[in-house]
Amino acid sequence: MTAKGSHVNTTAPLRNVALFMQLVERMQNRPSPTLNIGCFYGPSGYGKTCSAVYGANRSGAYYVECGASWNASTLVDAIYHELTGQALRGSIAGKVTEIIRILADDGRPLIIDEADHLVGKRKIDIVREVADKSGSPIVLIGEEKLSAKLMPFERAHNRVLDWVPAQPTNLADARHLVTLYAAGVEIADDLLEYIIDQTDGCTRRVVANLASAREAGIVKGVSRLALRDWGQAEVYTGVPTPRRLPSSARARSARSAASGRVA
Repeated sequence: MTAKGSHVNTTAPLRNVALFMQLVERMQNRPSPTLNIGCFYGPSGYGKTCSAVYGANRSGAYYVECGASWNASTLVDAIYHELTGQALRGSIAGKVTEIIRILADDGRPLIIDEADHLVGKRKIDIVREVADKSGSPIVLIGEEKLSAKLMPFERAHNRVLDWVPAQPTNLADARHLVTLYAAGVEIADDLLEYIIDQTDGCTRRVVANLASAREAGIVKGVSRLALRDWGQAEVYTGVPTPRRLPSSARARSARSAASGRVA
């Protein structure tokens, strides 16, 4: 498995990592052999991929990240390469047969990230066939509307044992993220709560603001940063900051607006 490096040993305390690990364990110990698909879903930026990579390393699962441009052949080739480290010539059907054999023999879970890109009859049917015939658990990771996207493919949708929603960053997560992305600066809980609130708990944006807070602490020469120290600094939310015109340009714009002319 190709691990995505630095996240593997640093994300364990995060809530979404725990939720993902619990999902994998439930899939491995599921009561029914026919319900062997699990789904981990949520908005972009919630740390789903980091959770999956950590979970794959801990559980020994295979991990494939599906590309937006992939067709059925690309998907099958990627899964086979992840399982064996090799390429295989031949038809899609022959490769699927080999994938099923390998998974059936070792029973390791297969994690497919960016599963929204599987939506297309041939690709999702291949995943369902692999799940059915291998008996190995398959975990799909996707965006918030993954269930709705899979709903038209009933034969796959009704094999899902569990839908687990990724959770927004909370205060405990943020405290841990400080140790990773704001090392050397203590960030008070009131500032962490403010950042979480302003970013709606999007982990990726929380991390971006923690890096900014660390820089602010270094510039101010302080080892601890609280909300009162944040001052007028803006929290990065993903919304572009409006461009500020020079005072002369603002004055001309105001005069033009008053006279009904375009500046």
